[in-house]
Amino acid sequence: MKERDTNLDLMRFLGVMIIMIAHAEAPEWVNQLRNFGTPLLIVASALSYAVVYKNRELSILPFLRKRLSRLTLPVWIFLTGFFLLCYLFSLIVGMNYPFDVRTIISSYMFYNGIGFVWIFKVYIILALITPLALHYKRNVPSDSIYFISIVICYGIHELIIRVSAPCIPVHLEGFMNSVIFIIIPYSLLYLYGLKLGALSDRQVMFISASFLIVFASIAAYMKAHNGSFVPTEQYKFPPTIYYLSYALFALHAVYLFCRHAVGYMNPKVIIWLSSHSLWIYLWHIFAVSLWGYWVKTLGLMHGNPLTSLFKFLFILGFGILCTYLQTTAVKRYLAQDRCLVFRRIALLLT
Repeated sequence: MKERDTNLDLMRFLGVMIIMIAHAEAPEWVNQLRNFGTPLLIVASALSYAVVYKNRELSILPFLRKRLSRLTLPVWIFLTGFFLLCYLFSLIVGMNYPFDVRTIISSYMFYNGIGFVWIFKVYIILALITPLALHYKRNVPSDSIYFISIVICYGIHELIIRVSAPCIPVHLEGFMNSVIFIIIPYSLLYLYGLKLGALSDRQVMFISASFLIVFASIAAYMKAHNGSFVPTEQYKFPPTIYYLSYALFALHAVYLFCRHAVGYMNPKVIIWLSSHSLWIYLWHIFAVSLWGYWVKTLGLMHGNPLTSLFKFLFILGFGILCTYLQTTAVKRYLAQDRCLVFRRIALLLT
């Protein structure tokens, strides 16, 4: 594989887009179809690191320092500007400031808060386990042992979830399900992603079909007992087999699509979108807030498929436009500055 695989860039950007669809108030069937964004991003990240560190060692402390700063500092910069702009906007239009202190603080901690930044918590977990994951990948005697160990560990995770559920106090349930109990399944998914690139198309198709059968079987069983289809979203926090079986089916299909379709796309555009996906995602948060204000002011309809489509196109386009303007301005006015501080800030803003 080459040092930079454009198909992985396409996977990463599609993962961001899929998560953004959730913020467009799409119909329920669309939300179900796109409900695999986080696993897709995890696997795409793992595939990328498998390429980057295929033939070179990872220096743990420099890696963690650089990666964690790239994950946290841009988000904190954006959140500071976002909360200030919202405050000024509230003063101008004469409305109450929509965020309390608890919401602001928890946003900076990537826990609940404004509800969009939780994905960075997942990325931080992945960054922390990357050195250990790469070490494990290189030192396991065979691929069979590697994949079997992942399956066994996941089985232990499911057992822990079922046994511990009745024992968790109500006030800790949200924290355990959205923070503690996501570590094992997403770490295992990350480990799996590190080896996915070595599989053939036929093997990937077989795995995808197998997980589709698992998902369909569980969905049919649940429908028989509940009278209607149960969305996998209900089993996302913590991630369990019903949610993950659909996600694994879908992400393998997307992986194959990206592997074969990327040759028909403009690589420069794909690389730019992927390289700037963090800021595109951050700016889309501001776009969602603007849309919410317009909906409330103009009385637009919620849940209308056409409205949802327009909202998605707006938040995506807004995110791309603002990111383009930001990166252009930063490269022109900050990146070329002789001051080291300004150049470091420029790196965080591009």
